[in-house]
Amino acid sequence: MTAASASTAESATADCEGRAAFNANSGSIDLPYVRHSSGGYRASLKPDFSSHLGWTVQSVEVAPAPSSPNQRVHCHAQLHTTAQNKLLRIHIPVIDVDGVPYRAQLSAQDGGRFTLLNASPVVLGKLEPLANPWFGINHDWGRESVASTSSKLGFTPDVFVYFSGFPQSAQERIWLDAAVVQLAAMGKKMVLTLEPHAGLSAVTPEAIEQMALQMKGYNGQGVSVFVRFAHEMNGSWYAWSQQPIQYVQTFRRLAEALHRLAPQSAMLWAPNYGGGYPFSGGRYQAAPGTPDYALLDTDQNGVIDSRDDPYAPYYPGDDAVDWVGMSLYHWGNTYPWGKNDIPEPDKFTSMLTGEYTGTIGDERSVPNFYQQYAQGRSKPLAIVETGALYVPSTGSPALELAMKKNWWEQIFAPELRLRFPQLKMINWFDWVKTESEIGGAVVDWSISQHPELIPLFRSAMQAGDVGVFDSPSSASTAGSK
Repeated sequence: MTAASASTAESATADCEGRAAFNANSGSIDLPYVRHSSGGYRASLKPDFSSHLGWTVQSVEVAPAPSSPNQRVHCHAQLHTTAQNKLLRIHIPVIDVDGVPYRAQLSAQDGGRFTLLNASPVVLGKLEPLANPWFGINHDWGRESVASTSSKLGFTPDVFVYFSGFPQSAQERIWLDAAVVQLAAMGKKMVLTLEPHAGLSAVTPEAIEQMALQMKGYNGQGVSVFVRFAHEMNGSWYAWSQQPIQYVQTFRRLAEALHRLAPQSAMLWAPNYGGGYPFSGGRYQAAPGTPDYALLDTDQNGVIDSRDDPYAPYYPGDDAVDWVGMSLYHWGNTYPWGKNDIPEPDKFTSMLTGEYTGTIGDERSVPNFYQQYAQGRSKPLAIVETGALYVPSTGSPALELAMKKNWWEQIFAPELRLRFPQLKMINWFDWVKTESEIGGAVVDWSISQHPELIPLFRSAMQAGDVGVFDSPSSASTAGSK
């Protein structure tokens, strides 16, 4: 299909019925039935280890539905139509062959013979889900508990985000321990954001060793932990900001200790979205003439500006990073922020891929984060913080619904599973709080505080195959996921 072709896309969740089986005679993988609104299909894939794809299509034909399927595997189907033909794409996230999982994407025109788009063995990263991305919530731990937020939502999120100083005070340790007890009771995971407010120099070898042992203890309680150390380090607003030399050194020391001591914990590297970089005027902006400034001047023209890479100088290395992530919000359509704006179409994906040009400006100098750090390095990707800015004092319930619904439909869109298979976690920022970026006004980022929004939010999650749903009452006996 050419770019000039007029087309529409219908995204749906299809079912692969019947266990994907290995055919010893042909050496192929047989998919008994794929159900889609346009009809049912039977497919056979043959491993081809001479190809980087790993598969060739053996045969595909229209098939009747099985009378008694013995296994159902989720897959995504997308139907593209043009004036000339229809193009059906099927994304199969998991094919189990003798205990080895595979992913595959196929396409077929007008229900005819399929062609292979891509397929490869699934090599899972640390704590990476096999199919659906984890859904997480970032809530106000001073007001909410795991149980209270789960009760409001009607299900228990897979992941809860927590912030703590590092090194920790005695009280911070008590609070964190209490949060872990709540998660252990529900069998859920934690994204632990460690904030070195006293500066990177305060993170001593002793503090690192102690934190790794602490994570080992939490793992022993059944709680897996994603450790997000010194997040948004490419910003200019934190005590650890724009210090790539010491940041990378400290991150790597913590990663070494965590990998050595806490096998059910993962290091999560998570800069801020690079639009607006280098965020001039912040308190902790890199000073000219320093080694850090020279390193951040990636195009070596003597100044740090929007043409410099906002990510690469801060990357600690593939051996130290288990997951990559990003904070990616809808703050509004024009700067200064604070207006209640409906998000632009495709804003989320264009920012993630460095293709954004719109009402904020032309930000296409920002690198393609997904391609460079998730796809290119085979790392699972987390959208560690996201949400849509809504200011209640100048809004209305109808406007709040329109703004937030537009954003969650972008981040949960079913086609994202096809386009971004490495996207494995999405965490909603569920706070009502003042924001200094808009003059101290109250911003309501939340979903859980609005019962009328929750059914629509959940429906979008389920349509996009995001999250593993369970009821709050059943989650307490579910064990660690």
